[in-house]
This record gives sequence, structure tokens and C-alpha cells, in this order.
Amino acid sequence: MKILFFILLLTLLTTKAFSIGPTYDHYLYVCDLGIKANLNSTNIGVDYIRFKNGAKQEKIIGSYINKMFRGEGRDLLKRDLNKQLSDIEINLASDYKGAQFSIEYCYHWVKKNQSLNFYIANIDITNPDLLELELSKKVSCASINDVGVKNAQDFTANNFSWELGQNQKDLFCKIKFTYKERFVGELRDYNLGDLKILPIINIGVTP
Repeated sequence: MKILFFILLLTLLTTKAFSIGPTYDHYLYVCDLGIKANLNSTNIGVDYIRFKNGAKQEKIIGSYINKMFRGEGRDLLKRDLNKQLSDIEINLASDYKGAQFSIEYCYHWVKKNQSLNFYIANIDITNPDLLELELSKKVSCASINDVGVKNAQDFTANNFSWELGQNQKDLFCKIKFTYKERFVGELRDYNLGDLKILPIINIGVTP
């Protein structure tokens, strides 16, 4: 049985950025998590993610496939503020390195002032310095106008602006960060302690 655990993340993932105003509302929150273990035949420890889904405690145990809590294929323009994920602990306790995990944020912007009809979405992501982990990201956004026409776009840059066009009433973005352990197959060092792994996300919409 493992006594020492390699806990990567205990804080900062309780982000719930809500802004309610006269012209628009917007929300940023953690909406999905995933983990994939390195199933070396000699591994004994277990890689897992533990978190709260609302008031309910949940857990995902890593396997040879990428296990996600909610999974891909969700409606990009659908949000559920009652199902935000918080109090997240990512625990890599397997004997050999090679695990990967993902953290996905959802951003939703809703127009309230109908007199404003042209917007620009701005996203600025600052990555942390990581030695033990390789970081990749995927940003997917979609907006919908007053007559139901959807406009979707994927982005790879850390900093970008997107002109949404006229008469947009909803914007939804998914920002998914995937972390892969470097030095695959090496014995894990359980004395590393906590690592700060979260990028800084600045996101908003300007008229």
C-alpha cells in the first residue's frame, strides 16, 4: 500500500468567476476532468482524480484509456452552472511515470443589452513553467446570433481576439489543458510535493 502520494494539485481549481452586469453576464468554471494511467505491469499504486460535483464527492480512477468525467460531445452552447467541479485533487501514485490528465474550463457569455450588436472575444493564456509535465491545450468557441445561426472556431495561440460579428447573443468556449508526464517509464519520485500547474486565463468580451 502506498503511504506517500504525489499530489499535483490541491488549490486554485475552485475557480468560479461570475460577472453579472447591465449589458451581459459571463461565467468561467471547471466543467470536466480526465485521467489516463501508465499501466506498466509492475505498477502497484493508483492514479486518480478526486473532486466535488456540486455537493457530491466524485472520483475517477485512471486506466489505459483516457477516462473523462463528462466526456466529449457535449453541446458547446449548453451550460449547467449547478454542475461545476471544485475541490479537485489529482493524485499520481503509480510506481512509474507516464500518466496524463486533463482539466477543462467552460466560459459562457450572455448578452443582455440588445442595443449592442458587435463584440470581440479576447483570450489571454499564460502557461506555467513545468519540468515534470508536458502541457498542451485546445480552445473551442462557438457563438449564436439572434436568429439562431451558429459560428464556431478553434484556436491554438495563447493570445487572440475573435470578432463575433453582429447580433450575437451567446458565446461558449471550452479551454482544455492536457498534461503528460515526462520521463515515461522512470520510477516516480514521491518527494516532489505539490506542483503549481495551472495556467492563468484572462477571458472576456468587449463591445
